[in-house]
Amino acid sequence: MTKDPICSTEQDESFLALDPMQTNQIRRLPVVNEKHQVVGMLWFGDLLRKSDIEANALVAALQSICDSAQVPKQATRGIVTAA
Repeated sequence: MTKDPICSTEQDESFLALDPMQTNQIRRLPVVNEKHQVVGMLWFGDLLRKSDIEANALVAALQSICDSAQVPKQATRGIVTAA
């Protein structure tokens, strides 16, 4: 089990999820309650539907998430992709 998982809390504003998604190149973020129990999953598509997040911020985040040049080489070991 991951010792310090990247997650969001129920109280967080949705725009706060962009930074950890962008920094860690992830599209899904577990949502936890005050007891650190998973209560949901926030995905990038949820943020696209939020009208209070600027389009430029969403585009920049998605570009960072998808930029394979930023992925450390060891992070891609063991990943199988289809051609």
